[in-house]
Amino acid sequence: MLQVAFSDCAGASTAWLTNTSTTISLIIQPRPQQVAILLDRSGSMSGDRWTNAVASARAIVRLFSTFRGGVHPGDRIGLLAFEDTGCAMGAGSVSLTPTLLPLNDPAAADAAICGVGLGNPGSCTPIGQGLVAAMDLLAGGGQAADTRYTVVLLTDGYENAGPVQVGPGIPPPGVVSFATARTATPGRSFVNQRLALFTVGLGSTVDEPVLNNLPGGAAGGGAYLKITDPRDLGTAFGQVMSFAQEANPLPTTATGTGTRFSTSAGAERLAVAVLTAVSGVQIGFRAAGSSILFTPGPAAESCPAINGLAVHAFSVPDVQALGLGGGSSGRSRPRRGRCRPRTCWRSRTCA
Repeated sequence: MLQVAFSDCAGASTAWLTNTSTTISLIIQPRPQQVAILLDRSGSMSGDRWTNAVASARAIVRLFSTFRGGVHPGDRIGLLAFEDTGCAMGAGSVSLTPTLLPLNDPAAADAAICGVGLGNPGSCTPIGQGLVAAMDLLAGGGQAADTRYTVVLLTDGYENAGPVQVGPGIPPPGVVSFATARTATPGRSFVNQRLALFTVGLGSTVDEPVLNNLPGGAAGGGAYLKITDPRDLGTAFGQVMSFAQEANPLPTTATGTGTRFSTSAGAERLAVAVLTAVSGVQIGFRAAGSSILFTPGPAAESCPAINGLAVHAFSVPDVQALGLGGGSSGRSRPRRGRCRPRTCWRSRTCA
């Protein structure tokens, strides 16, 4: 509950705002957030693209779980894949949109995501049907009037299959446009009025005009993000979380001992996701201006390797318990074998 009183401070106001008002009590209630991550599992996603997509999906789930944990009982996040074994638009289409992680509350999703089997890429790309399936998943998770819905689409290619067309032009026989399909049921229409849509294009062979236009049709906005270098995935995560979940991405600076960053004053939660080909990431911190060694913090956790690569490490330092809520800075570095605290990935407090 927030208590508010208005005053002109000098006590000399003669306008509508008198010297001091009666205290007003307001209850600030966060809106429920529901997120569906949509993963392209078509054949062209093989290799590094699939590795990056899986790492991205895992990181987004864990970031959401960190920043929304305990915020609202209606918060949910889920994960779907899409592919089409018929490789045809309309007749002959056999679109598959399996739910890999059902809508879960943040804690349950965080506990489950590393063990979720995401399958292997193959067949063709029904982007429109995947989007419809994501909206259906969200619609089934509850329809409170103030819910904010978000879909994050991770794809690399052009739509070439399915019963729903996202591209421009008149759909062929047996196919409907996404503009029509997205409001074809009461549930989809409800979600559509409150939806933010992010399209993340992985690689250089993406249908940029289509993916760029999709967020424009979402009532809640969104963005198109093109990723040609895996190192840019962190920037994409930051933009998605900043817009959809009201978390602030932190600028980072590469140094000889890792990557440094600073939190804003009064930060309540800090999450660190590291995309790296080696396992073993540590956290540490120290006071601003101090010359002492960094104090070791919580060790980062890693999900199982993808294609033989450990590409994802995640840590959530408890900034309140550590007394770092007044602002902190840090640096990161993957650990190869044994390392001393001063050369490991870490964060430090600053003024």
